[in-house]
Formats: sequence, structure tokens, C-alpha cells
Amino acid sequence: MKKKLLLLLTPLVLLQAESFNDFLKDDSSQFSTEKRAFDIEQKRVQKEFDNYNKIVKEEFNSFKKSLGKFWKEPKVSSSKVWVEYSKDLKQRKSVDFDKNTITIDVHAKTEKEAQKLLLTSLAKTISKGTQDAFKDDILSQRIEKRLGKVQKAVVENKPILKHLIFKTPPSSKQVVAYTKNKIQKARVKVARSKIPNLKRYSVSVALPKNTTLKKARVYMPRAKAMSKRFGIPLSVILAVIQTESSFNPMARSHIPAYGLMQIVPRSAGMDVYHYLYKKRRILSPSFLYNSDNNIKFGTAYLHIIYNKYLKAIKNPTSRLYCTIAAYNTGAGNVSRTFSGTTSPAKAARKINTMSSSQVYNYLVKRLKYKETRHYVKNITRRAAAFAKLN
Repeated sequence: MKKKLLLLLTPLVLLQAESFNDFLKDDSSQFSTEKRAFDIEQKRVQKEFDNYNKIVKEEFNSFKKSLGKFWKEPKVSSSKVWVEYSKDLKQRKSVDFDKNTITIDVHAKTEKEAQKLLLTSLAKTISKGTQDAFKDDILSQRIEKRLGKVQKAVVENKPILKHLIFKTPPSSKQVVAYTKNKIQKARVKVARSKIPNLKRYSVSVALPKNTTLKKARVYMPRAKAMSKRFGIPLSVILAVIQTESSFNPMARSHIPAYGLMQIVPRSAGMDVYHYLYKKRRILSPSFLYNSDNNIKFGTAYLHIIYNKYLKAIKNPTSRLYCTIAAYNTGAGNVSRTFSGTTSPAKAARKINTMSSSQVYNYLVKRLKYKETRHYVKNITRRAAAFAKLN
């Protein structure tokens, strides 16, 4: 009987074995196909980014070289300073959002000619919105034109300076009166120029002080909406904007990073785009100078850090402190501070044995980079101030 049963079972066992082997083959084949597709996608993205990086570096170096023909000290925009040149590169305006100053530099033959140029340049500077500022940004326009398959957008037109100076939208007469008053009172500096037969004339104009709230109000509706969508406190979003760019909508750093929340196209930009749209795209300057996009992507990146990278940290306040640090230096560097490795899970084991105040003190004392230690302090202090306004 046993022998008959065994004979009956043998074909079934063989059939199951064959089916199981087929299953393994199919599963392995599917895995290989998915891996190949992933590898192809990674290579495509890396190739696009390498090309993007090449274009940015080439145009930056070319632009600086062109500036060197007319300026002893070529300046370009940074995270806190918006710098704009005339098309011929002979006139320059620089707005320092940290120091609240506008500096106008022009080249002219006579003081009378310089006065006219200074008046015109200052008037245009205080009247300009973000859309026109982007169109007149020579470096960004050169980069934008050369970029291929990257995500682009229209830069919306929002005020940059006039809302800080005037209580209501100014008339042309008010702008002229303001510029005349400022130029007449300003001390005009005269220096030798690299341009033959011309002199360099410069004035610095002070912007109103204590304008942080005025700057914030322009972006408050979008920040509130993104706070609600991604679960990040509004006060933290505003504190990040203030710390990253001092509310300079034309912010750009050498990394490169763009806009209010200083989004890096390759890391934060690509991670967030994939999180939101399930695709990998490199983001252009125009996309990130659009303040709605910038705040959306910056807040979403905070959300990803908090809810994905650092999810093993149990205390919400401790996790928020670590998220703030990670926005500046990366989750791996934050993890290394606590565990000596880049593993957030290993770091969380230690963090979960500490109080939130202990975690904060640990971060501001032991993070590797001084910049990040100050970053955590500044965000925390500024977030507490913004929280009182809500």
C-alpha cells in the first residue's frame, strides 16, 4: 500500500519541484529585469546630472571671466545677497538681505552722468519683482537655455523690495521721490575703473530695519498651506527660510542651491520630485526660483527626513531637532554624531534613551561642522519667535 502511495505521490512531487524551480526562475528573472531597469534609470539620471553640473560650472566660470573685464572684484549672487548686472555688465546692483543694504555701482565719464545712472538703477532695483529679476539674471538665463530634459517652470512675479519700503504699492512718482532723496543724501564713492576713460561710482542705501515679518508675509499663505499638507510646523518653515536665505527669493549658492529654502537640484530636489511624482527629474533654476515650488519642495524634504529617514526616533521634539540638523548636513552626518555610523536606526537607539533637551545639547555641541551647530541654534531660536506670531 505504501509502495503504491509512493508511486502515486512521485509524479506530484516532481511536478511541484518543477513548478517551484520555475517559480524561482521567474522570480529571479523578474528581479533581474527590475534591477536592470533601475540601473538604467540611475545611469540616465547620473548622466543628466553630470551634464547639468558641467553646464553650471562652465557658465559660472565664463560669467566670472566676463565680469573680470570690467570689475576688479567680480561679485555674484549668494544665499543672502542678490546681485544683478546690466546687459553690458558695466552697471551692478547688490542687495544684502542680511545687512538690509542696497549697493549700486556704475561706470561713467562724469559725476552728472553717474548721478543719472545711479537714480535709474536704484529705481529699477526697488521696483523689480521676481519674474523680471529672473529674466534679467544673466547667469541663470545662460544655464536655463543650455539645459535639456530638466523640470522647468515659470517664475511668478512677487515683490522683492518695494513692500519693505512702502506701506502700499507705490506710484512712479513715489519711487522717483524715494530714489532722489536717497541718492542726494548718500555719499558717492569714486574709484578708478578697469574701463578706459571711465570712473566707478558707488552708493549704498540702507533699507528699513526690522523687516523680517514684512518679508515673511509675502510667503506666509504658501508656507501655511505646505505646513498643513506635510505636517511641518509653520514656525520651522519660516525659520528655515530666514536662516537659509533671509527671505531672498533670488538666493543662489555655489553648491548650487536655489531660492528661499536653498534647494539643491541633485539631492533634495530629486528626492522630493520622486516622492511627489514617482519620477526622477533634475530641477532647473526657473523651477526653484518659483517660490511656490521652492517652499513646497523644501517643506516636503523636511517631511521626508522626519517621517522616513529619522522615523525610528520616538520623541517628536527630538526628531524635529535632528530633522533640522539633517536639512543642513544630511541624515547620515546626524546619525554619525550619535552612533559613529551613518545608520539612522543605530543612532535612534541612543537618541531614544535621551530627553529632547539632551538631544538638542548633544547636537549643538557634538555635530561635526560648526555651521550645522549654529544652524540648529538659529532655527530653534527663530522658530520660537515665529511661533509667537501665530
